[in-house]
Amino acid sequence: ISAYRFFGSEFAMILENANNKETKELSSYLKTKFEELGKSINHEYVANIGATPFNPIGTTPEMISACSEAFEMAKQIGPNEAYIRDENDLARDMLVWKDLIFDIIDNAKFSVGYIGNANILNGKNEGQLVMQEAFTQAKDNNDKQIPIGTFVSIAEKYEKILDFDKAVVNKVLKHIKSNNIKHNISINLSLDSISDNEFISWLKTIIHNNSDISSQLVFSITAYGVAKDIEKFKIFSHAVHEAGAKIIIKRFESKFVPLESIKDLNIDYIRLARNYTNNIFKDNGKQAFVDSMQELSNLLNIKLFAENVKEEEDFNFVKKANLYGASR
Repeated sequence: ISAYRFFGSEFAMILENANNKETKELSSYLKTKFEELGKSINHEYVANIGATPFNPIGTTPEMISACSEAFEMAKQIGPNEAYIRDENDLARDMLVWKDLIFDIIDNAKFSVGYIGNANILNGKNEGQLVMQEAFTQAKDNNDKQIPIGTFVSIAEKYEKILDFDKAVVNKVLKHIKSNNIKHNISINLSLDSISDNEFISWLKTIIHNNSDISSQLVFSITAYGVAKDIEKFKIFSHAVHEAGAKIIIKRFESKFVPLESIKDLNIDYIRLARNYTNNIFKDNGKQAFVDSMQELSNLLNIKLFAENVKEEEDFNFVKKANLYGASR
């Protein structure tokens, strides 16, 4: 058990691997202690307890909110009482989330923004915008932003993620054509999608049907995602290139994808994880690694990006190292 004080008289406890029975036993024990304390200070009402099961796809604020609701219920029961939300409450929460996510995806009630402007670092086109990343945003029924991690987790849990990825691709295509976009747009795809034959077939058809802009479509997978199943990634990469689009591995780390494996992946771009270029100007180890990556990328005709370079000294180094592009 870990205990925390928020502020004033607000406290929280986290019980690891505790079931409902054990949680009730603990709350009963605390109630007894509250009552003993109350008698010693001549104060009947010491505290109430609200508890909720851990929600594996919920956010921290959501779980705190659920505890607060349980706490309000406990106050209605009486002094020093507890109210514990059970698994049925959690199941009801999940059904509400499922209905919301399905509605958002089926009716395309989400927006796609474009972030991470990457510009060419050197040569005659220095400074030119070469790539942006599509970033999805959705809101709940109270007009509050849904964390994208929560959104994707629920879509995956209820096998709706393929439909979501399709809807995102369609929105990006419309954006490129409607706004006469000339640079590349990277589109993040789930592991479920790149492993699904039906999705790959659909994607190839979509790319062929939009052959005038197919070369601007760059499908993005994290290095961690690639490492989960390299063989499936190779099949996906081959299909995308055959259709006329491109592939980028983002958040690249050598612990996920060894350098000797890169030549077999058939990719167009690599975007280094931020930690490789953060404070690179004073880290010889990072400098040597990035130089090696740049040499390897040149040999394999892969364009290398640095991501979110903040310090001017770091930016100057990656530019001097002749990386293809960087976002600031």
